[in-house]
Amino acid sequence: MMKIIPVAVGELDTFESDVFAGGDKQKKVLFYSYVFIIIVDGQAILVDASFGDFDYCKKNGPNECRLLNNDILDILKDNGYNAEDIKTIVLTHCHWDHIGGLSQFPNATIYCQKEEYEYALANSTPDSGEYPLSFKKYLVEDRERFNLIDGDYQLNSKVKLIKTGGHSVGSQIIEVENDDELALILGDEVFSYDNIIKKMPVGCTKNPEKSAEVLDKIISRIANTNKKIMVYPGHDPRIISQFDEMNTLIKP
Repeated sequence: MMKIIPVAVGELDTFESDVFAGGDKQKKVLFYSYVFIIIVDGQAILVDASFGDFDYCKKNGPNECRLLNNDILDILKDNGYNAEDIKTIVLTHCHWDHIGGLSQFPNATIYCQKEEYEYALANSTPDSGEYPLSFKKYLVEDRERFNLIDGDYQLNSKVKLIKTGGHSVGSQIIEVENDDELALILGDEVFSYDNIIKKMPVGCTKNPEKSAEVLDKIISRIANTNKKIMVYPGHDPRIISQFDEMNTLIKP
């Protein structure tokens, strides 16, 4: 059995130029901040940790964030799990809006690319829009729980972590696959379904050439599978409102 549950914890505004290379620098775009729950072989795995302490996030985050009425702990409980049951968290990367909730899951090993973790520690500054110094504590306090990996990593028989390194130096995406289905959890290598549909890479990226290359590989992966495809961009609200429709549109 394989199940992916997207949990929209909060929302924030960004600009179209962040979503698309060459986008409008004045036009605002709504983002959702997600935690993804992967349930496979009776185990619940989390991808990313969203805001965590919302009051702290609202006060210290570089972007204004707003809380949605979706409590990750309540949704886990609805599916038969509590915080202590979570043994694995995968971070797509270490930007502030993906790491805030790590301390909610004290028994979890946190899988992160070594290059990403080290870069985040070295580049946490008060004025950073990606690694603000006020969020460095989430990486330092839980250091002993981090399993730092270098490159692609087979987490279990159905879940694979793939290093991409476009949006951030150590970004990774997640493939979840069984005999009939393929799920792609894309982190911020793909913000929106429109990145795929319009074949336009993200504008907010550490490495534009790599981001374009990563997007091409994702599009090819979608096009060349005969399995049921389920794609989860990093911040698209339509994961919640139009999931089936968008996954039909992205398939060539």
